[in-house]
Amino acid sequence: MDACRTAIRLGAKEVYAIYRRTKDDMPAVDVEIEEAEEEGVTFKFLSNPTEFIAGPDGNVTHIRLEKMKQGEPDASGRRKVISTGEEEILEIDSVIMSIGQRLAPEGFEDIALNDWGNIDIDLETFETNLEGVFAGGDAAYNGATIAIEAISDGKHAARSICAYLKGSTYKKKDIFTVKRENMTKDHFPMIDATGATHMGHVSPESRKTNFEEVVHGFTEGEVVAESNRCLECGCMDSHECSLFQFSNEYDVKPERFAGLNKDSLETHVHPYFYRDKGKCILCGMCVRICEEVMDHGVLGFVNRGFETVVQPAKDKPYTETDCISCGQCVNICPTGALQERMHTDKQVPLNGDITESVCDQCGMGCSIKLESKGSMLLRSLPNKENDSEIDLLCEKGRFKLVEAQNRERLSKPLIRKNGKLEEVSWEEATLYTARTSQSLNLRYGENTVATMIAGTYFNETAYLIKKMANNSFGTEYVYTTKGYAKGLKDILGYDASTNLMTELDHTDLIMTFGTHIMERQPVLGVRIRKAISHGAKLAIVNQKETTAESWAENIYRTDNDLTLLLGMTKYLVDHCQPSLPMDGLDDLKASLEAIEIGECAQAAAKQLIDTKNVMFVYDRSLLSDEAVMLIAQIAVLSGHIGRPRNGIIQMRDKGNAQGLVDLGINTNTAELEAKIADGEVKGLIVFDPETDMTRNENLEFLVVQEEALSQLGQSADVVIPSPTLAETTGTVTSQDRCIQQARAAITPNTDMTNQEQIQRIMEIFGNRNQQFEIETLLETIGKNLPEYLHASEELDQGNTDLYWPVGESPVLYGNGFATENGRAQLQVIANGIMYV
Repeated sequence: MDACRTAIRLGAKEVYAIYRRTKDDMPAVDVEIEEAEEEGVTFKFLSNPTEFIAGPDGNVTHIRLEKMKQGEPDASGRRKVISTGEEEILEIDSVIMSIGQRLAPEGFEDIALNDWGNIDIDLETFETNLEGVFAGGDAAYNGATIAIEAISDGKHAARSICAYLKGSTYKKKDIFTVKRENMTKDHFPMIDATGATHMGHVSPESRKTNFEEVVHGFTEGEVVAESNRCLECGCMDSHECSLFQFSNEYDVKPERFAGLNKDSLETHVHPYFYRDKGKCILCGMCVRICEEVMDHGVLGFVNRGFETVVQPAKDKPYTETDCISCGQCVNICPTGALQERMHTDKQVPLNGDITESVCDQCGMGCSIKLESKGSMLLRSLPNKENDSEIDLLCEKGRFKLVEAQNRERLSKPLIRKNGKLEEVSWEEATLYTARTSQSLNLRYGENTVATMIAGTYFNETAYLIKKMANNSFGTEYVYTTKGYAKGLKDILGYDASTNLMTELDHTDLIMTFGTHIMERQPVLGVRIRKAISHGAKLAIVNQKETTAESWAENIYRTDNDLTLLLGMTKYLVDHCQPSLPMDGLDDLKASLEAIEIGECAQAAAKQLIDTKNVMFVYDRSLLSDEAVMLIAQIAVLSGHIGRPRNGIIQMRDKGNAQGLVDLGINTNTAELEAKIADGEVKGLIVFDPETDMTRNENLEFLVVQEEALSQLGQSADVVIPSPTLAETTGTVTSQDRCIQQARAAITPNTDMTNQEQIQRIMEIFGNRNQQFEIETLLETIGKNLPEYLHASEELDQGNTDLYWPVGESPVLYGNGFATENGRAQLQVIANGIMYV
């Protein structure tokens, strides 16, 4: 085709392309044939040259053509061409021969060739007649017709060579495939049958006189449209489908089980995953895990025989069921029957890179695996290798974390100019933030600019923010988004859970207060349910009905939690000797004289007295400070604290809320709001990617760091984009004080990490000698918090499962302080006194 079209451009009056077969058989790209026709090339199909005729000067003048017709197909399925007996003579000036290719066998004399002159191979193993010698591509059998066939041969030959070296045999037919002849586009209503986008061309009249480019190329819109077409098919679970793996391993013959075909992919059954009934093997694992582990029973079997399907009752949409979007059914499905929705414009199966990290959506500190491809976060998966007992993530950790990553986010800083937020450089944003804060300090004095940090920020970042506030901004006002004025610290001396969550598995009684565990922390709920199956009892103190009540042995319903807690406290004061010395016990008794002990409070207190081991669980963000203090007093009075399987689990609503407490960042935000209202605080820097605050009119300067522009951000003077969990490296302290390593899976789309942003501001203030590396920040933190120093040493050695109970000295669970039953001792502070 190139030679024909070049001849046209060089001035040839007539150009013939002669081919002995039909146009459909012609081994050329269709578009090139069409363009050649447009430019004036005459095609002579079913014409076979038999003689070149020369003139007196020896130059060619004519060509004799034998007219052909199609015959019967040959062994390869290609139709032969046979002579019709007719001839045609064309007048010509020159001939360009278009010849084929053949193998040059020199040097391969020992390798057998076939009748085509190509290397003779076993079409299943790709082995030649020589043992251990394999071949494929253009040189083998009948030759590859297109490049992708040669690539395919190379893939199969490589597998066969690998099997040969391992002493086994590979055959191409071992690759499990199922071919369905009756599939039509009606089986895929969710896919738009969109034709290919064609590039614009220069007109034949214009292009055939020169050698300029013929096609214009795609516009940006055409590129996007073309790349969004369904150009490849494949199951989204192809890289982890157990059915595919075992079918290959055991040489399954699927045609033996052919039957009624189910409808294919359903697209709108759930916001986070698809359901493909055609790939369901009715193993029932999703039904069982939903009923037996999650206690929801959303799924069940419907119909019989080939018509059996797994779906919610009455085929309801998942959104109309009790589904809590935990993703357990998707995680356990061995086929592609339940497939996660990828947050990409085009759903294609991708085998991503895996990075181990920690979920920051609540205080559980669940170990996760982040699957990424390039700059895209694909999935968040439970890391069962690190916690084989609880292979589970909740909706927030499994789906919402990825959803937030792939939403429309900020990538550049914004500064308010002439009443509008405008995109600026990092240099301008950090300089403006630093200089304006410095100006407020000069005008109004120190403690003018306050800082607020969310519980999702890692220990290293929170430490730097506090350092910046104290040293650069000259303020002691460092708050957390949800801080509390009082709590466990007032009773036990430290605001932290006293025990590990794993101790719930072996205690005798779990008593929960004012929380909705399956709604707030489903992973903790599953652990409690598992403990119940091992013999533990559950008692619930709550004003409202909760999902977990179906597991409970006792439910203590009350109209007022404080009334019941006060009643329990008084009963225990009257009937128990505290397990730990309590300063002010007489004062406590005096304060309870007027309290009436109701039947419900008495029953709950007596159950504590009659039980050997009790763990208390409550949600800190749902209870008042007074309620938390009463629960701590109840634990001490009843003797259920200060030893294994006896103590308090304080649920936190953010991943590193406990870490902020350890760093001394726990001041109540109500105090901050009061200082702003009084005019004491003139500037505020908010580090919170999910803030729901509104701007107080007394603030002269407001900076917000967030992932996406919020209502507060829209009113700010400076908005700084924040990296996400998947883009950040650091440590997180869980609600039971487990210090874990989180790792960035992808590069931040903000160009600068949190640590780099903060240190840049500190540099502007002249703190150039206070530069920290992310790898050594935990060690720096440990200079004031000894347990964090020990954590740094352990993490450096690869130990990522570190637990620190409350106290001044760390205890590494499982490695020290072992007791007779193999569990670790626990340190507890009560009224400033250390007990072991």
